[in-house]
Amino acid sequence: MALKNAKVLVVGAGGLGCPSITYLAAAGVGHITVIDPDIVETSNLARQFLHTDEGATQAKAKATSAAEAASKINPHITIVPVFDSFTASNALSLVSDADLVLDCTDNPLTRYLINDAAVLAGKPIISGAAQGVEGQIVVLNKPLDDLPNTTNRGPCYRCLFPTAPRPEDVQNCSDGGVLGVITGLVGTLQALEAIKLLARLGEDPFAPPTLLLVSPLSVSTPAFRTIKLRPRRITTCRVCGDPAQLPQTTKRVQSLEEEDYLSFCGLKRVDFQTIRTEVAQIDVTSFAAISNERPGEHVPDALSGSDSKASVHTAILPLGRSKATSHGNAEQTRRVVIDVRPPHEYQIAHLAPSSNIPLAKLRKALNSRRTAKTSRQNPPNLTAAAEASTPAVNIPASKATPSFWSDLDIPASGQVHVLCRRGNDSQEAVTILNELFDLAQQHESLAPGHIADTSDPAGIPGARPAIFNVRGGLHAYAKDVDPSFPVY
Repeated sequence: MALKNAKVLVVGAGGLGCPSITYLAAAGVGHITVIDPDIVETSNLARQFLHTDEGATQAKAKATSAAEAASKINPHITIVPVFDSFTASNALSLVSDADLVLDCTDNPLTRYLINDAAVLAGKPIISGAAQGVEGQIVVLNKPLDDLPNTTNRGPCYRCLFPTAPRPEDVQNCSDGGVLGVITGLVGTLQALEAIKLLARLGEDPFAPPTLLLVSPLSVSTPAFRTIKLRPRRITTCRVCGDPAQLPQTTKRVQSLEEEDYLSFCGLKRVDFQTIRTEVAQIDVTSFAAISNERPGEHVPDALSGSDSKASVHTAILPLGRSKATSHGNAEQTRRVVIDVRPPHEYQIAHLAPSSNIPLAKLRKALNSRRTAKTSRQNPPNLTAAAEASTPAVNIPASKATPSFWSDLDIPASGQVHVLCRRGNDSQEAVTILNELFDLAQQHESLAPGHIADTSDPAGIPGARPAIFNVRGGLHAYAKDVDPSFPVY
């Protein structure tokens, strides 16, 4: 009866959510709410087994697809699909209506939001994660006694990770890759932990929580290991700490909608209207026409092996190369294609010629340039005597600090077309590249001991390429230009 009367919220109907929902439904959990903003795609089916090829063809909502499949497993329970994002505006109402929450997501921002909503509502969280061939499971905000509305709980997500990871260090399952069996294993264990809490199973349902690490392919460590967690950070945690013991300077999390989760996670707030007006866009049909692309001119390296050859293009040239004219001079207008996907995705299949500059590398370059700009604006305070006694340093050109553009081999004129899998990361990349050019043009005077690299076209005042986002990315390219291009 405990399971029949229970209400569970599952955030995410993907690789972790599918096995969790399956076993919760099979166990007879009476009410399951599933929230997910995505639609089913063929590439999901290897690890998200509640979804079907038919659902991918129909572009069915994952929440609906999972709910329909789970209802066939157990038609005597209620499953409510919510085709929406889990946001600060709906989080608290969704969490408050459940007995516990399963965090089946793969990004830090949503994890912090789930955590804060659950702590404010007094609900435990079963959090799972999977990457590559490893996974982990932990019960957060776990009650340590059976008193109603107890405040005696284990640590929350902010207790374990007070600071969010840098965006460039974060990868989701689609970008980082994961073995489907691993997500199945972790999701199943999440369902087990939920059933243990709801039905109070096990030797001690109120034992302090541990972090379970799953490494089934490792030979140097056990397949399953547990790590003892630190207690709740009563004196420092912004969300579950004791208000009477928190420093006066610490702002408690009281309203989810007042929290700036984007800034906390190091992300920029995206104004899609601004993106549409400020980021130059090119559709895939025009992109293919400009580059003289013809269907079949892609290079599926991982599928074809090392013998695959780049296609011949007459308008788009590889990065850092110019087409020679009859006089042997480089043409002034150059067109290049930058693919900002992670390297392992680029090796699956890519357009040729294109060059792979991962978004993470661009982010790091921007952070480095911003730091350098701050350092130039706040130089060390040297006395006049020290300045007078400092001899001028003349460094040969061969020893000069290489410019950003020579590092990344990006031309300072012509056109740059930026693409990714779906056209989202490439929009951020266009914004970053434009800011990098702005910073380069602002930096006209070099620090003492450095000289300009006159061979670098980016050193020409005002020189910059026209940078375009390829709208829809490679998915749109496969749909509208070349159906044979591999979609994953």
